[in-house]
Amino acid sequence: MVQSLGIKIVPLLKHPHLIPILRDESPLSVYWPEFTNNARILCKYLPYIFDRPALAGGIFVALVRDDSTGREKIVGSSHSIPFHWAHPSDDASLPQGGWERALVSGVELELSQDPHKPKTNALCALEVTIHPDYRYKQTGRDLASELLLKMKEHARQSGFVAMVVPVRPPLKQLPEFVWMDMNRYCSHVKEEKKVPIEETRSRPDGELVPIPKGAEAFDSWIQKHLSLGARIVGVCHESYKVEGTRSEWEKWTGVNFSVPSPRPYMHAREDEMNDADDDDSYEVVVPGGLVPVKFYPARGLGVYIEPNLWMRHF
Repeated sequence: MVQSLGIKIVPLLKHPHLIPILRDESPLSVYWPEFTNNARILCKYLPYIFDRPALAGGIFVALVRDDSTGREKIVGSSHSIPFHWAHPSDDASLPQGGWERALVSGVELELSQDPHKPKTNALCALEVTIHPDYRYKQTGRDLASELLLKMKEHARQSGFVAMVVPVRPPLKQLPEFVWMDMNRYCSHVKEEKKVPIEETRSRPDGELVPIPKGAEAFDSWIQKHLSLGARIVGVCHESYKVEGTRSEWEKWTGVNFSVPSPRPYMHAREDEMNDADDDDSYEVVVPGGLVPVKFYPARGLGVYIEPNLWMRHF
């Protein structure tokens, strides 16, 4: 077990020498699927949260001294963006654009020169990443929860009326879930035995079913947020978008995009197959993807649109 003593969590603004490391060459970015680091919105807007003090206040890093070099190294980080939420009393007003919409609106508000622009009143968590050697199973210390709580504390101290998270449930990428409707997946609860893929708690119209009181969410990351006091708001179906050519997708994922991925029979809905025929596209499953990539062979273009789950901490 890796020694957890000596790990400290600090605000990024108090360690400005770490800003270019996180912004330009984060040692933690390798623990995300490569294609996610090539999203247009991320590449255009994310650097601003490190360069603008008004945006960087909610960024925290977990540091530990490296015995081999004597220097501190980053073993965890959490990023967030303050933004203006016009109707915080209405959870349903959170945007379907999820992660990207929060990032863009927060950055553009900060850059705006309009003297009458609204003030930021909410914090959106964008990312929590822990080095595999320093996760709970290896250290017995829950750095992910600690980083989330640091962001939550920062949001309250900043006078914000809400902290929200477009949650990326990691188990959704497993082969038995990647074709599953996001509402249906997020409605699963943990049971003593594995949740059968053919069972669903979602309503006929696909609406998300709330997790019953006292039950645990099947997905560990959703459950993490619930255990820290968050509540489920709903799915944001267009939270994160990545586009690339066939060669780019094959480079990012190592997957052959010349043929579609086989869809399990239980997920083959007639309306979806008809849609695929209409727009001359097919779907390809990629490692790390919560949903398949939609590939348009005539254009040589692959489009990944990731759904997330809006959760609200306060």
